[in-house]
Amino acid sequence: MAELNPPATNLSAAAPSKRTRSKKTPSPVWKFEIVDEGSDSGATSWAELGQTLGPIVDAASNALGEIYVLIAKVALEWKEQFDDERAERKARQRIGASKFRG
Repeated sequence: MAELNPPATNLSAAAPSKRTRSKKTPSPVWKFEIVDEGSDSGATSWAELGQTLGPIVDAASNALGEIYVLIAKVALEWKEQFDDERAERKARQRIGASKFRG
């Protein structure tokens, strides 16, 4: 006798497949420790660092000082211009008011 088999179905096409999410590896945790290698090596390291960075710090300090001076000059010029315009406006208002009084 012949057997009746149900038609083959594609189960993956019938239901949308769920993607499995891959777990991300956690970011590494950085741990900073102060290692005491002796007081002499630390002192020499700081002295060497100071000697190495000294010219850079001096140049940066000079540059920042010059920038500060330029900003101060511009601000002073803006203030003077503002004060001049305000004084001119007040003078015009006084002149206009005196014409009506006279």
